[in-house]
Amino acid sequence: MNKRTVYLASTLFAAIFAASLVSNQSGRAHAQSTDPQSKQSAQVVVKPVQLKSMGGTLVTYGDVAAGTVRSVSSASAASITTLNVMQGAAVKRGQIIAVLGGDPMTRLAYEQAQTSVEQTKEDLARLLELQTSKLATQTQVDVARKAKADAEANLVAQRELGGDRAGQIIKAPVDGVVLSLSAAQGDRLQPGVPFMQIGSTETLKVLLGVDPADLRSVRPGLTVRLAELSGAGPMVEAKVADVYSVVDPKTQLANVLVKIPATAHLTPGSRVRADIVLPGQDAYEVPRQAVLTDADGSYLFQVVSNVAHRVAVKKIVDNGKIVGVTGAIDGAKPVVVLGNYELTEGMAVRVAQ
Repeated sequence: MNKRTVYLASTLFAAIFAASLVSNQSGRAHAQSTDPQSKQSAQVVVKPVQLKSMGGTLVTYGDVAAGTVRSVSSASAASITTLNVMQGAAVKRGQIIAVLGGDPMTRLAYEQAQTSVEQTKEDLARLLELQTSKLATQTQVDVARKAKADAEANLVAQRELGGDRAGQIIKAPVDGVVLSLSAAQGDRLQPGVPFMQIGSTETLKVLLGVDPADLRSVRPGLTVRLAELSGAGPMVEAKVADVYSVVDPKTQLANVLVKIPATAHLTPGSRVRADIVLPGQDAYEVPRQAVLTDADGSYLFQVVSNVAHRVAVKKIVDNGKIVGVTGAIDGAKPVVVLGNYELTEGMAVRVAQ
């Protein structure tokens, strides 16, 4: 065998050996890729779920207002001679809040009406005497009678306008707070025009703003716990009085009315936080960290045969630690409470013992 033949044989052997080596490595790589143990997996902590009736609270905010508002005015034209209150002052029922003096022009008109009545009486009496002597006609007597009746009617009208009163005392109609005051001492008042408004504190009310999506859970009679945001007073317990199914165009919230007894000692105009106690609903109780949220909504993961499955849920109750949720949850399968942030649908998991 010559050198050329030996060289060709050795080269062919080396090529066959290299091809065999590549084929073996490729086979091992394929075997590793199909090995179940090589799949991506995550270690998680799970916890069983429990279906129970859960009650929650709906947190809202609102403003304290007087239960009723009473307007104060003068029945006749007058001037304020004494003003005993200012805006924001607390008043008691029957307390003297203002003293009004009679209007000079109204008084003058009343005195003129009195004089007119006396004059028409005298004219009628004189004509009646003349009629007996045939010196006055029946027509003249009738005209005098009408003039007397007109004068008497005018006197009644001037009396109703307050012309016979030198002044009047204005008293607070209810226990309350002076909400507005549009006149000062010495100002003249027009009849029937309110110059003061008093908000009753015998009963108070609060209008709470509720998201329309939560409105279906609220109904009259539910318990409400109220507290001033300033923290100045104790928590007050009241009831939902009414639910208004109309959205305020400014706040985009629906109003819920709560009536408060005077013993609550809340200050009209103050801002309050209200916790509406909702009725119990059937829901699965899970730790708060088990529920995640993305663009598609709230969800959690349940483990079935060491595989994570995403389940869409809706929060019914959330007290900060425990969440009550509803959805297509399998009550016999645990939910992931730790390690759920890195999970995706169908991902293999290793459950920590």
